[in-house]
Amino acid sequence: MLALLVAALVVTASSPMPTSLPQMAVITTSPSTNTAGYRIAIAPDGGADVTVQTAEVIHTRVDPDLAKRLYADLARAGALDALPTGHCMKSTSFGTSTWISYHGANSPDVQCAQNEVERALELDARAIAGAVRTAQGPK
Repeated sequence: MLALLVAALVVTASSPMPTSLPQMAVITTSPSTNTAGYRIAIAPDGGADVTVQTAEVIHTRVDPDLAKRLYADLARAGALDALPTGHCMKSTSFGTSTWISYHGANSPDVQCAQNEVERALELDARAIAGAVRTAQGPK
């Protein structure tokens, strides 16, 4: 059973992963040729579970203000699956996509933001990912 749960957390490049934890927002970034994909489940208080392609779950914390900003932007966005879908140029080998899942809905790729709400979500996702990398230290 645990193996199935761990396998379910492995990030794939094809689509964002829906979350079974509706109270947490989930940021998913696809892998590219030179970067691992990851999934960050972040609670409103800044608690975060990070899963990279290895399926190892890392428990960490980010600045609660970053989490609050994300949740405020999610409230402003409304239904994530109703946000406009954009298309943008990306490298076939090095390009990634970033989605946010919350309350059972998935955003379009926020790296191809079509409006200010999507741009805010993309900035939130970047800031949280950067904070997670900083909290984990150099590898």
